Amino acid sequence: MVNGTEDFIRLWTIHPKTLYEKLRSEKIFHCVPEQSDWVTEFGFYPAYNWMVEQMCKHIGPPSPGIRYPIWAWHTLEWKHAKPDLRRSEFQ
Repeated sequence: MVNGTEDFIRLWTIHPKTLYEKLRSEKIFHCVPEQSDWVTEFGFYPAYNWMVEQMCKHIGPPSPGIRYPIWAWHTLEWKHAKPDLRRSEFQ
């Protein structure tokens, strides 16, 4: 605790409104790579697989039923701030 508040890391993630609504109602959601344009259309499977391998080495295996992590940013372009959703990669 710092100054009487809990320590935390703020992460930013971008998903469709339907996933936000699911998270609000169910309090949990998991990455479904087949529903991600970045994985299916832009060929990010190798990057996701590499990241999962690294996470298993350094953190340990994921919980049962989890295949991929949720992509999130702590820092983007050397700034710790909400991503600018007008950027082309977020369209």
